Amino acid sequence: FGVFKAFRGRAGEEFDYRFWPLEMRPILKKNKIAEQAARYVSERTEADDFVLVLGTLPQFFVLAERRCPINWLSTSAKLMDPILPEWKAIFLENLKTRQPRYVLDIDQDLPTAEIEAAVGASYLCETEFGGQACLYRIND
Repeated sequence: FGVFKAFRGRAGEEFDYRFWPLEMRPILKKNKIAEQAARYVSERTEADDFVLVLGTLPQFFVLAERRCPINWLSTSAKLMDPILPEWKAIFLENLKTRQPRYVLDIDQDLPTAEIEAAVGASYLCETEFGGQACLYRIND
């Protein structure tokens, strides 16, 4: 989890985005969210638990050492529709047999209600990261 160690400063200080160009800041913020969420999820799940990311944040899975319940790492219709037009149906079908313990909503790509319907369970927002990502936990 040392992605930002060089620019973090002393313990407890916030990451200083001033060192980076404005156009890179959204990417850096997503990387920071990936780091924080990965630590949180890995501390609260087992190695064989599934975790779903709504959006595009593949680094999360490497950092958390957790599996994605689908065979690709994005839920962006803009990215997926041209590649695999039937991706959403496949995605929702996979969720029936590979229920994610957590759902990290980084890009608000899909309504949580669709996921809950496919999984057959409800999810509650347990915590937020960076003011833009909500981490939902399955309500069992």
